[in-house]
Amino acid sequence: MIILFGFVASCTDSSFSGSVGSNRNQEQKEDKTSDAEHIELEDADERVVEQDNDLGANDNPHEELDVETDISSSEQILKRCDSGEPETKKQLLNFPATQGCPFGLGDNLDTDNGTITARVEQTVNFAMPDKAVICGISLRSTTSSIEYDDFVYLLLDKFVLAGDSGHYATLLEKEDGIPVWDWSRVRGASHESDTPTFCVAGVCEMPGTEKLGKIDIRPDDKVVADIALELLNKKELEFTLISMGDNDSEDCQHTPFELEVTATYVK
Repeated sequence: MIILFGFVASCTDSSFSGSVGSNRNQEQKEDKTSDAEHIELEDADERVVEQDNDLGANDNPHEELDVETDISSSEQILKRCDSGEPETKKQLLNFPATQGCPFGLGDNLDTDNGTITARVEQTVNFAMPDKAVICGISLRSTTSSIEYDDFVYLLLDKFVLAGDSGHYATLLEKEDGIPVWDWSRVRGASHESDTPTFCVAGVCEMPGTEKLGKIDIRPDDKVVADIALELLNKKELEFTLISMGDNDSEDCQHTPFELEVTATYVK
C-alpha cells in the first residue's frame, strides 16, 4: 500500500508537472506571437504614416508650383485656370479729369490740326497676390456719363485693351495678335475720327469721341491667357489711360474715369 500510494503520488506529481510545463511553453509561444504581431503592427503604422505624408505633399499639386518656370505657354495657363480654384479681386481705378494736351513738351509735338500730336498718360496700379495666374479681367465704368476728346486708349501694362479710334491700333506692333502701345508709332498720324473703336476679342463698349456713355471691357479667355503669360509673377498690374489730341485746348480732356476692375486668378 505504501509503495502503491507512493507510485500514485509520484504519477500524480509527474502528470501535474508536465501540465504546468506545457502551459508555460504555450504561454511563451503566445507571448512570442503577440510580440511579433505587435512589431508587425508598428511597422504597418509606420508605413501608413509614410503614405499619409506622401499624400499630404501632393494634396494640392499646384501649391508649390513656381509659375515662372513651370508655365511657358498660354495653353498651360488656360489648363491651369480650368483645373484650379478661382479667386477674385476687385478694385476701383480712379483717373482724375484732364483738360488740355502738353503740346511741344517731352516727346509730344506742337499743335497741328488733323494730326495726332500730343497725349496725356495716367497709370493706376492693381496689386496681385503672390504666385497668382490671371484667368480673367474686366473693366466697367461706374457711371454712364464718361466723355472724352479727342481719343482715349486703355492699356493693361503694354497691351492695348481698347481704343477710340481703332485706326491707331493698326499702326502698332502686335504680340499674339494684341497691339502693344508705342507712342512713337501713333505720334504724327492723321486724325481719324470715323474708324470704329478698337477692342481686343470679347465684350467691349466705349462711347466714342465727344459722346456720353459707359465703358465695358471684358476680353475673352484666350486674350487674357496671352497677356497673363507676360505678367507671370508680377506683383502689380498697371492700367493706363491715354488721352490724345491734335491742336486745341479741349483736346486730351476727359471726365473723371472710375473703372471697377475685376481680376479672376488661380494659384
